Amino acid sequence: MKRNWLGVLMAIELSSVEGTDFRIKCSCGEVVVLSIANLIAIAGPDVTTHEIRKRAKCKRCGVIGDNTYRVI
Repeated sequence: MKRNWLGVLMAIELSSVEGTDFRIKCSCGEVVVLSIANLIAIAGPDVTTHEIRKRAKCKRCGVIGDNTYRVI
């Protein structure tokens, strides 16, 4: 059975993310590093990484929720 890794990444709750940083790359090339602890404090531990991605606004190009979904 083939696994859909993108679906797995999208369903991860912030409280389950390993590490301390969440990195998002916009299609314009801008990379932002967000602290998992700060995201949990603001959005809550049950918010998924995909929900954070949909809400993110690029500081360079101004696009909200870039749907290319690249977490690096």
